[in-house]
Amino acid sequence: MPYRKSSPPHPLLAILFAGCCACAAQATTLYRWVDSTGITHWSDRPTPGSTAVEMGAAQGYPAPAVPASNATSPRAGAVHFVLYSDVAITAPAPGGVLYDTGGVVLCAAQLNPPLAPGHALWFELDGRRYDAQGATTLSLPAARGEHVLRALVTDADGHEQIRSAAVTFYVRQATIASPPVGPTLQRPH
Repeated sequence: MPYRKSSPPHPLLAILFAGCCACAAQATTLYRWVDSTGITHWSDRPTPGSTAVEMGAAQGYPAPAVPASNATSPRAGAVHFVLYSDVAITAPAPGGVLYDTGGVVLCAAQLNPPLAPGHALWFELDGRRYDAQGATTLSLPAARGEHVLRALVTDADGHEQIRSAAVTFYVRQATIASPPVGPTLQRPH
């Protein structure tokens, strides 16, 4: 028996077949026939020599229910325009000297009006930003020496809205490298 290579289906026929199947949201009848060259054809209308083929309903998937939104919660992606009148560092005090902090300093800021939804309060200690996570206080690492602290607010896109004045403070740690001296201190004999 001679082997006859079948020709690939015509691209338009494949598109027509896919379109017929995609348009059918429920079961439908399609008509199939093979022409004299051996190519199979499909149609949604009967033609002479065609055979009716019952197509099942298209497979569907119900979308999950969308939970009802809480009217008091902000919408995702909502833009909040807030004009902040003031942000100031309330701790540590400007020029303050902190002794034996254990390497951690409590920083606090006051913001007017309060932080808007989607906005963030940051503390910037010596040029490095720390997210306050919605709070107005944050403990930050500060070794012995001079430090500069600022507070700033950014919107949901990260754009700076307001920045406080810089506050310089000092951390001092006790050390045995240079013990205290003076006339009232007794020296060992």
